[in-house]
Parts: sequence; C-alpha cells; structure tokens
Amino acid sequence: MLTEGNQVTEKGKYIYCIIGINEDRNFGSMGIGGRGDEVYTVCYQDLAAVISDSPIMKYPIRRDNTLAHQLVMEEVMKNYTLLPVRFGTIAESKNGIAPEERIKEKVLKGRYTEFKNLLRDMDNKIFNICFPKRIFIMLTV
Repeated sequence: MLTEGNQVTEKGKYIYCIIGINEDRNFGSMGIGGRGDEVYTVCYQDLAAVISDSPIMKYPIRRDNTLAHQLVMEEVMKNYTLLPVRFGTIAESKNGIAPEERIKEKVLKGRYTEFKNLLRDMDNKIFNICFPKRIFIMLTV
C-alpha cells in the first residue's frame, strides 16, 4: 500500500493497451498521473499488456490524464499494432493475487484467442481520427 498524505492507497496496474509481443519491454517514464511511473509490458505467450504502476483510484477525465493515456498509446504504436484499452482501467490485487498475475491469467490468457484475432485483423491498417467502437477493450480485472 502507498501512503499519500493521510490516505492509504492500494497500488494497482493501469492498463493502456494490448500488443503482440513475447518479451519484456519498457516504454519509459510516461505513466498516467504525473508521477513518472515506468510504462512496461507484462507478457503471456506472445501477447502483452502495456501497464504502469497506479494507485487504485478513478482518474478524472481531464486533459492531462487523457493526454497521458493517449501519449502512451502513440509511443507503443510507433512499433506495434495495438488494441486500446478503455481509459481508467486498473487491475488490483485480489485474493492475494498480484495485479500482474491477474492481468496474465484473466486478461491475456483468458481472452488470448480473441485478442490474437483482433490484432491480426488490425495489423497494417490505418484508422483515421478514431478506432472502431468494437475494438476498445473493456476489461474486468
């Protein structure tokens, strides 16, 4: 748990997007919230979630937060096809299982075939202005 002022805040993992990669990757200190959190991957086979540390909180829909989310996705898109995850998606510890493990098991392993098919469909495509509604992934973690 983190202590912020007089509040105790549990630490989770903010999820930006899903990519097809089977190795650990660090995208730099650009995580949401202005804390300088590292953005990196957590992998299951040849899928990865792009994540950063985050307190368990609801991020206000403000320019700084939405821009941080978007900038991470833009950085990732320089080298990878991605499936964007809905703004504000945070994985928490549950029943003693760490957020990273829950992401691997519940998200990446649990929806492996779906994500692989979507990534294949998206590969080498150009989307103007916005992504089709069906590919914004709503995760329950």
